[in-house]
Amino acid sequence: MASSVDPRYSDPGRATELKAQVDGLLGSTPRPEMLVAIPSSPDPVAALALGLRCKTLLLLRTEAKGGQINDNIAAIETWLTHWPVAGPTPKIQTCPEEPGETIATERLIGEIESVLVRRKTWQVPANVAYLATGGTKAHTTALARHGECVGSPVFLLTPDYKDGRPVPGTGNIVLDEPPREVLRRDGHRRARAAVRSRRFDAAYDALERIPEPRGEDSDLLRWWIDAWAYRDAMRFREAADAARKIESNGRGLPRSPETEILCQAAAQLAEWCDRLHLEATTEPAEPRLGLLLEIMERGAQERDSKRYNHTSLMYYRAIEMILGERLRTAWGIDDSDAAPEGRAPSQNPGDGALPTATDLEAGFRQIASELGLHLLNPRSPLALLDKLVLLIALDDPRFPPPGEARGWAKRLQEAGRSRNAGLFAHGYKPVETSHLDTIEALLGIQDPDSGVLRLLWPRQKLSDLAMLRRSARGPHLSDDGRSLQRG
Repeated sequence: MASSVDPRYSDPGRATELKAQVDGLLGSTPRPEMLVAIPSSPDPVAALALGLRCKTLLLLRTEAKGGQINDNIAAIETWLTHWPVAGPTPKIQTCPEEPGETIATERLIGEIESVLVRRKTWQVPANVAYLATGGTKAHTTALARHGECVGSPVFLLTPDYKDGRPVPGTGNIVLDEPPREVLRRDGHRRARAAVRSRRFDAAYDALERIPEPRGEDSDLLRWWIDAWAYRDAMRFREAADAARKIESNGRGLPRSPETEILCQAAAQLAEWCDRLHLEATTEPAEPRLGLLLEIMERGAQERDSKRYNHTSLMYYRAIEMILGERLRTAWGIDDSDAAPEGRAPSQNPGDGALPTATDLEAGFRQIASELGLHLLNPRSPLALLDKLVLLIALDDPRFPPPGEARGWAKRLQEAGRSRNAGLFAHGYKPVETSHLDTIEALLGIQDPDSGVLRLLWPRQKLSDLAMLRRSARGPHLSDDGRSLQRG
């Protein structure tokens, strides 16, 4: 049966589809002028000729498929007489030129090189493309490796299948990723995933294991790991500096989707860490909401990792920070001041008169006594329960009714006993999940209006809280680096 090119490759619509596939693969890269192929089947050659619109088809006569290849070359020549698109028709060159001659497998690359040198095409590898569909495995492997070594694109045609057999005239053109590129992409994928789970040593190791680990895109990803590692250590200024290295160095690189997304993520990370550094090193007029949420989210991550002792520390610090920031920003009270005069408020978020230091201390001691908290001392730097009792004594307008506020104090006192018995406090018992449930309820993690979070976020601003919590969870890169993830 005579060989022929499938009729679908004479359809201008199919030709347009194939060209769009190649355009999507090569982007702004100049199109190759020559396609090197082993025409063990005429269809893949026709598909790539339509996709590339190249000037020359260098068709190789290999020893394993000699007679069949000659028939296929003749079929391609016939098909080209009815070239289905506008523009020049590709010219065929064969190697060897005579139909009765073939190339031994071990001489395949040498013969290709001699043709390219004669045509002066060798000087620009991007001018040559290779089709790694056709011939024996030894042939296609040799072509693919040669293309990788010289820097030329290597294409495949992946057909559709029916009943286990390829359907003629179907399929898509794809770029054959060389082993080095496959390893690089896989290393980057594993590094991004490791950063999301805060396994920074594993992220660095993933980069070091790829070929040429110091390439430009790998350097950008290494700064990404640096930035997140610094943020994890709460060294916010260094984290922002590392993120800005990505922005400044990424501008000069080709704008691939991965680079675009990484630079976008780095800008968000730098902005968030700048905020955290400012809150940690100054005394802003507004509550330190960024730092608070950073600590809360860290606690949630520790709980997800079943590190319950660490979670308890984070949540207690979050409650303490909420109470201290409410005293500072709403009442003008410095919770670290040991002097008695430091206990007197300088402002009132409500409408009532300011209590004197003496009246406030009396009210403090009365509430502490009612709650059975006889060891509290408003004259020392305020501890967690001191702050809560002081806010109750001030009749803070953000507090729930007195009975419920005193209930907070009782639950916090009970949770404090559990924490104090823990390994990271004064005892030897690991923290139980029931203790964490109590603390989360006091914080108001699931329902901010039911816990101490209401002191900093009134109900009408809970949407702002949700937005800030998203910032505290990310940004993170997807595994393929082409999209952003939150948390």
